[in-house]
Amino acid sequence: GKDIITTEGEAENWCKHVKFLYVYETGEFYNVDKSYESLLTEDDYSSTDDIVELLMNKINSESAIALNLTTHGVACGPVSSTVTFCIDFNPNGNI
Repeated sequence: GKDIITTEGEAENWCKHVKFLYVYETGEFYNVDKSYESLLTEDDYSSTDDIVELLMNKINSESAIALNLTTHGVACGPVSSTVTFCIDFNPNGNI
């Protein structure tokens, strides 16, 4: 496999199995596969509280899965961050 994130930030050449990252705190997708990105409209963003769930419902694939990774820590109080990784185990298949 290839790196997704390095200590310097996003890796240059992502693994083709990783279709996107979504960071809930910023409300942004990162490194979105163009075939996935085209499934969302501007109206989708305003019509839902969970854009990742909506996108995954639009994907017609039995080989794609979205996994949430939440980290917790303490700064000036408790903090947490959630990132969703979408992985397609058949990246050359149709969505």
